Parts: sequence; C-alpha cells; structure tokens
Amino acid sequence: MRLHSFLCVCLLGIVCGTISGEEAVLVPREVFVGDRAQLTFTVSGLELPKGTLIELPVSEIVSSFDATLESVLVTSESGRTTVSVFFIPWKTGTLALPSFVVEKVTVVPPEVRISSIIEKTGRDSLEPPRPPLLVPGTTWLVYGYIAAVVLVLVVSGVVIVRFVAWVSADPRDRRSARYARYRTRILLRSLKSLEKQACTVPEAVWYGTLSHAFRVYLGCVYASNPSLFASATRGEIVEQLSGLGALVGALVGAVPCVQDIDSFLLRIDLIRFSAPVFSGRVDERLEDCALVRALAERIEKELSA
Repeated sequence: MRLHSFLCVCLLGIVCGTISGEEAVLVPREVFVGDRAQLTFTVSGLELPKGTLIELPVSEIVSSFDATLESVLVTSESGRTTVSVFFIPWKTGTLALPSFVVEKVTVVPPEVRISSIIEKTGRDSLEPPRPPLLVPGTTWLVYGYIAAVVLVLVVSGVVIVRFVAWVSADPRDRRSARYARYRTRILLRSLKSLEKQACTVPEAVWYGTLSHAFRVYLGCVYASNPSLFASATRGEIVEQLSGLGALVGALVGAVPCVQDIDSFLLRIDLIRFSAPVFSGRVDERLEDCALVRALAERIEKELSA
C-alpha cells in the first residue's frame, strides 16, 4: 500500500509538476524530538478558490520513520495558498517531511531543523531522582497535624470507653451514682456559703444552718428524703440510723461512723443552745465545716464499697 501511494505521488509529480513551499514558519521556533509542532508555509504555484479549506487524509500520505504526520490543512485566502502541517519529529538535525498531493499538484514541505537536548544542555544521561520541594514550615505543619489526630483519637477512645462502661452498668447503680453526686454537691455548696458567713452571723444561727444542712444530707443518704431528719432530735436520728438496716447497706454495723455523727450532732446542739450570742470563734466554725466535709466523704466511701 505504501509503495503504491509513493508511486502515485511520483507519477503525479511527473505529470502535474512539483511545487516547493515558501515562507515557512515553525511553531514553536525550537522543536525537540517528541514535541508536537506546526509547520506553516505558502505555495505560490497552487491556485485555489478563495475560502477553500482542505484537510488531507494522513493515511494517503507516504509515511516516514523520521516524523509522524497528525494532520495537513490547506487554505486559500487573498490569492495565497497556505499549508499547515502538524507533526511530531523523531530525529534531530535537518528533517524533510513527506510530500503530498493537493489538486493534482505535489507539494514538498520545506526542510526544518529539529534541535537536540543533548547538544543544548551538554548532558547525555538522566538527572538523578530528587526529593519533592517543601514549603518552609511544612514539616512542622505535618507533625502538628499528626499530633492533633493522635489527640483526637485518644480523647475519642476515652469517651467511648466511659460511655460503654456507663451503658453496661446497672441502671440502679447509675441512678445511685448520679444522686450521690447531687446530694454531695448540695452539701458542699451549703458549707461554702457558711464559711463565707463565719465572721458575720451569730453562732446560734450559724450552727443552726450547719445542723440543717447536715440533717438534709443524712436524710438524702439513708432514705432519699431531705426532710426525714429536719425536725428530729439527735437521739431520734441515731435511733433511726441504727434501724435502717436494709437501707443503709454497707453502713450498717459501721458503729464508729454512727458514733461520729452522734458526737457531731451533740456538739452542734451544745453550741446552739449554750452560746446564743456571737463570740467570734471563726476558726472553730471553719473546723466544723471541714469535719462535716470529712464525714460526708467517709459516708460516700463506705456506701460505694
């Protein structure tokens, strides 16, 4: 097929004549092997009607091992015929593109020069591999991102573990722990308020408030009833605590703790009813607040055991 096309081109060139291209322009100006290039030149001896546009089939042009033709366009405008050849060169130096026939006229493209990278750079081997260029500070940014991810994973793990433990726990235990935090928070809030009033409130009033806060706490602990011991005497409180066997649980038989409660309530009653006037014993009031706080910690610890 190639031989047949070549013979046809030669015969047409002999019969119809051969025209060489003039005023050639190569785009880009410097072309290397493997680059896509465009060669545009004018043909003065080829007259075509104005506005003619012809795209020659590349398959009918004689192929060449030196270049690959992609397309050939022929246009006619203002009495001039222009040919544009799009190709990819495969050799350096002077390159002669294959000729082709347009309207029974053989057109020979002008020769072009293909540059050599080796001659231009003076290197005949590939560059060694190089690491990617990093913007200054990128390394620290990556380390910070990794640290943030690790922190998020650790926090997520802790939250998930606690949530699973909370879900798998007995609902009664969850309610008990929640109520324990509630009653302890109420007692500590009352103690903090009393500490601020230690210098301004008379002893009888101050210790009456302390006794009420402690009685409310004991009622919440042993019967979930804040008003259980609100109006009871010290003896009634001790008696009821001793009889709450099924409700007190771990505290039943804890005689030292019950005795400490009894002793503390007795001390409060003695101060309330023997010294109704403010005497300025601020340090003792703060110590009594600390004693109530310590008793509450012992009670909660024994209940949770």
